[in-house]
This record gives sequence, structure tokens and C-alpha cells, in this order.
Amino acid sequence: MYDLKPQARPYAKAAFLAAVEEGQINEMFGDLKVLSEACSDPSINKLIESPEEKSVVVTTLKGLFSNQPVKLTENLLDVLGENDRLNLLVVIADIYEGLMLKHNESKVIEVTAPNNISETTKEIILNKLQDKHGDSSTISFTSDSGLKAGFVVKIGDEVLDLSIKGRIKKLINQLNIR
Repeated sequence: MYDLKPQARPYAKAAFLAAVEEGQINEMFGDLKVLSEACSDPSINKLIESPEEKSVVVTTLKGLFSNQPVKLTENLLDVLGENDRLNLLVVIADIYEGLMLKHNESKVIEVTAPNNISETTKEIILNKLQDKHGDSSTISFTSDSGLKAGFVVKIGDEVLDLSIKGRIKKLINQLNIR
């Protein structure tokens, strides 16, 4: 599939800088999230890809909000419509989220644990990660039935495997047993 990031990056950066200037970082992110989720709907995606007049498509996208979107979002939709770049909305939202997290110096942390992990253990892990990486970090838990004990922590592209399964793999690699 064609990589849209190089085309989307200038729009995302401009939108983010405008949101910082206006003090509407979170509001703009909320709007972009709504638009990104809407783009996963086949009918909306088909509308964006259609050769129909782009002002009609932009008006339809603006109508998706239960409340009025922030003015910055409306401006972004207008610019994307004029430049026939509405297909970049999902990628723009992803890039914007990365810029926002970097701006807030928060991290996205994913913890994978066995299905039977207790709430007390989750709370301990959560507190340790917040102490180390800050309260603004976004921490999510997922279950993996393949893990019997321990857990795996992923922070960006860094992985810390504290599972029994991971320790066994490491031991096998050290012993060169195949």
C-alpha cells in the first residue's frame, strides 16, 4: 500500500501548531479522532474517494459532529477538500497524536499480561509505570492467553519481556538449543 505519511505530515504539523497557538490541542485531537473513526466506515470512505464536488464531501464530514467542531478542524477540512486530500484524514490524525504526545512528553505504554491477572497486580504495575514514566503516560492492558506468568511492557519501539515464556526463549538462545 502507498505510504501517505509524507503527504499528510505538513497538514498534521500545521494543524498541531495552530492548535498549540489557539490553546485547543485536545479539542482538535478529539475532532480528528471522530473524523478518523468515521473514515473507517465504508460509506464515508466511498464518499471521500468519489469524484463528487469536494465541498459537498466537506459539508458532510462537518455534519458528523454532535457538537460544532472547532474552527481549526473546519479550516483543515476546507483546505483538505480544496487540495483533494481528504483521504489523508486517518494518517493526519495519527501524526497529530504523535505530535501531541511528544508535546505533552507523555508515553504510550502497552502491558500484555495473562488472562488471569488480578486487579491488585494490575494496580501495582500501573503505579510502578506511572512513577517511572509520569502520570501523563497512557497505559493500557491487554490479555494474552499464551502467557502463563509475568508480563510484557511495550513503550514505543522498546519491549521489556518479563514473562516466563520470554525468559525461556532467552535461555534457549543463550544455550544455542534449537
